[in-house]
Amino acid sequence: MRRKSFADMPCPIARALDDLGEWWTLLILREAHAGVRRFDEFQKNLGIARNILAARLKTLVANHILDKRPLPDEGTRRVEYCLTTKGQEMGLVLMALADWGNKFGPNGPLVAMETVDSGDPVKLEIVNALNGARVEPHNMRVRTLNDPSRSFSPLKV
Repeated sequence: MRRKSFADMPCPIARALDDLGEWWTLLILREAHAGVRRFDEFQKNLGIARNILAARLKTLVANHILDKRPLPDEGTRRVEYCLTTKGQEMGLVLMALADWGNKFGPNGPLVAMETVDSGDPVKLEIVNALNGARVEPHNMRVRTLNDPSRSFSPLKV
């Protein structure tokens, strides 16, 4: 059964989900951000079936999130998968998901977010693009550009 495409939906969340595909995709991207590049490493680290991994990697390459490159030192058909700029930008989404999972997971925090150079803790924040001031989530909204009356606020229920 083929899943519905969200590519033409006027919603950036739906379009992003269309690019990402299935739930394994975020775990594949987590591994790519950790430096994994080879098919066998992805498969070993995730315990994912080879056919599913191949399909997810194909989708990520087709959507320009990963780039498929021949291994330079192996004159064979072996390839590596490297993050594109679009894929690198997903790191922020992965960090936000990790932060959310730390806050609301049943076993408490499982990861620490910290700076590479000093190990100081990192806090995810939303800031005003014009003045850099912190914006509380209850004081922001996502507004549809082609229909200004449609919006949602992250913390309003």
